[in-house]
Amino acid sequence: MKRAITCLAVLLTTVAMVASAGTPNIALGPDGTLYRLEAADSGLSLIMERAEQNPEIIPVPQTANVNASFLLIAFDPATKTIVTTWQENPTEGLSRIMLATLHDGTWFGPIAVAGQSRLNAAHPSLLVHDTKLTATDDDGNVVVTGIDSRIHLAWWEDLTADDGGSAYYASTVLDENGIPDMEGWAPVEMEALVPWGSGCKLEEDASGLTFPRLFVDAQSGDPHLIFADLPNCMFGIVRLREEPESDGDGDPVTAQRRRNVIVFGLRKMVFIKPGLPLNDADFEVGHNLSIALYWNAGDAVQYITLDEDSWSDIKTLKLGDHLSREDAINLVRGLAR
Repeated sequence: MKRAITCLAVLLTTVAMVASAGTPNIALGPDGTLYRLEAADSGLSLIMERAEQNPEIIPVPQTANVNASFLLIAFDPATKTIVTTWQENPTEGLSRIMLATLHDGTWFGPIAVAGQSRLNAAHPSLLVHDTKLTATDDDGNVVVTGIDSRIHLAWWEDLTADDGGSAYYASTVLDENGIPDMEGWAPVEMEALVPWGSGCKLEEDASGLTFPRLFVDAQSGDPHLIFADLPNCMFGIVRLREEPESDGDGDPVTAQRRRNVIVFGLRKMVFIKPGLPLNDADFEVGHNLSIALYWNAGDAVQYITLDEDSWSDIKTLKLGDHLSREDAINLVRGLAR
């Protein structure tokens, strides 16, 4: 009986992003357990806190005396796996992205997933996304065949390049033991997906935009990645749709051989206005893939909103007794939602 494999609704999404966008080193499990990834001279530690119990501290192996930053953590409820990633600087001038998982008391890794063959892999963004898989037979009966638990990871490479470097992305699935399948790990340079150039170049320091960000679009339920294309003065927003692998004729392979792959779909390119203080900038993407770009300006927060065709005038929120910087940033970020 022929069966067509399809991807159905998202079950649960756990997102970790750069520090200004939340608390990236903390994750909450469905049972109320709080997971926290911390760095100390003795190495990285995973701390698990449960109500009315003493915290449990679990050292991350092979991390003694490492220079670690941008600590990210996520919990996958389908496999009951803790996923961690961080930036590591083993020597001066070299940075790499590390990945480790913990399942039922057993660690996988850490392993370097970026920065081994290139310099300056930095600024990771992590998302763990569960997708229900179903099979439909000729009678129209739909049955759940499993759940794909996928690690999405993005980062920036070559910060010191003349053009400022570029964003990269890769993904892998977790098995039932929380072990990522690294055979299919294939980093993709995101600028390669941009079909055309603008002929523009950001002359100013745009280091604040070198933080690619993974998120789930609330309207479609699909994972997305927003990244800056610095040589073309653009933000790119790409859908990361999980679809069954096809055979050579474009048809899904059989259930026995089926595996899901990520299909990239360029959703939007948004022009970045030159001349802004982008070394201190951050951004938020929200409803209808709108973008709010903001930065500190002394005793104020300034911002603009962007779409495909235009950007707003620069607007200013003055800080004071009744408006803190954190409150102002949250208000600006709310414009995108």
